[in-house]
Amino acid sequence: MRRLLLPALAWLALSGPAWGQTDIRFPCRIVDYQNSADELTRRFGEARRGSGLTANDMLIEVWHNDKTGSWTILLRHPNGLAYMMASGQAWRDWPVPDDGEPM
Repeated sequence: MRRLLLPALAWLALSGPAWGQTDIRFPCRIVDYQNSADELTRRFGEARRGSGLTANDMLIEVWHNDKTGSWTILLRHPNGLAYMMASGQAWRDWPVPDDGEPM
């Protein structure tokens, strides 16, 4: 038992500061907005396709690439930083019928 406990405690002690990099309740990366926007365009071929203002004066943006299906959601702060909320593959646009109600 002691042989297992000591390595486990050592691992916890050494890896503890790395856990502080992200908040488990809000697991996202904080990035410089302009650098991220440039990289999304250059590296992934993504373009900003939509945005909306949040209740706390931040801007949520959806970026995606029509050809590859890659997508990214950024939460942009007025101070020039952004939170990379999520990213992934296989983005799909949903058609909107003439009555304006989503399908």
